[in-house]
Amino acid sequence: MVAETAIVLIVDDEPLHRDLLAQELGGAGYRTLAAAGGEEALALAATKAPDLILLDVRMRGTDGYETCRRLKANEATRSIPVIFLTALTETFEKVRAFRLGAVDYVTKPFEPDELLARVGTHIALRREIDAHRKSKAAIRALVDAGRGDEMVGESPPMQRVRAAIAQVAPTDSTVLIEGETGTGKELVARAIHAASARSERALIKLNCAALPRELVESELFGHEKGAFTGAIAQRRGRFELADGGTLFLDEVGELPLEAQAKLLRVLQDGEFERVGGTRSLRADVRVIAATNRELAAEVRAGRF
Repeated sequence: MVAETAIVLIVDDEPLHRDLLAQELGGAGYRTLAAAGGEEALALAATKAPDLILLDVRMRGTDGYETCRRLKANEATRSIPVIFLTALTETFEKVRAFRLGAVDYVTKPFEPDELLARVGTHIALRREIDAHRKSKAAIRALVDAGRGDEMVGESPPMQRVRAAIAQVAPTDSTVLIEGETGTGKELVARAIHAASARSERALIKLNCAALPRELVESELFGHEKGAFTGAIAQRRGRFELADGGTLFLDEVGELPLEAQAKLLRVLQDGEFERVGGTRSLRADVRVIAATNRELAAEVRAGRF
């Protein structure tokens, strides 16, 4: 529904042409602004920030070419798409228009439907580009906020790490972070969570290497009262605590095989049972895992 909110600036020194264009665009749902010359157009573009400019070439005073050149030289108006409107048909005139930064060139007389189609296309494209740019900037800001002053360095490897974080963070994919002990795997996990749509929810952590084997499943999935000696009350596991957020499993390669099988079920189906329970529970959890082991070799050895 681009036409409902988009603003088009019409620049033409002929009042009749401006009125006809405003009528066509208004009928299609666009809001319009009008300028009788280049200087007025430059001022309106800088203050009103239209979504697109329809610019006549031959005008008294500042012509369309000079107006376009100055629009593209101004950072505030540079990104506004410009469509030239002219009766000129020479190829070199069209080349000049594109070199100055115009996105399209419509020759008079033109069919209203053709012009409206081009206007709609270029406004939609501009909005897609703006949304992509803002998304990248927001992700970068969130990644930087997530790492704080802990993830330092601007070397090519660090830049690749940050690029990978920015790429995976907005998705909901399960992530495996591999690296030797002390290389900052938890910092990467925190940055991914901070740059994700789950950043306002909990980041729950579990060090799999620090757990006794008999307590692993209880820590992951919780337990019911009386499930084992010492289970004096029902207890929620890390998956329940992380519902809606992120669960960081550090040293996931240390999980015993039986716990790995149950973890796989949660990753595939989002379902699990508490230890001693019979009711299936569901949790919306993104899992980020880290390991200092080479898991492919662990798989070949039958340990993972």
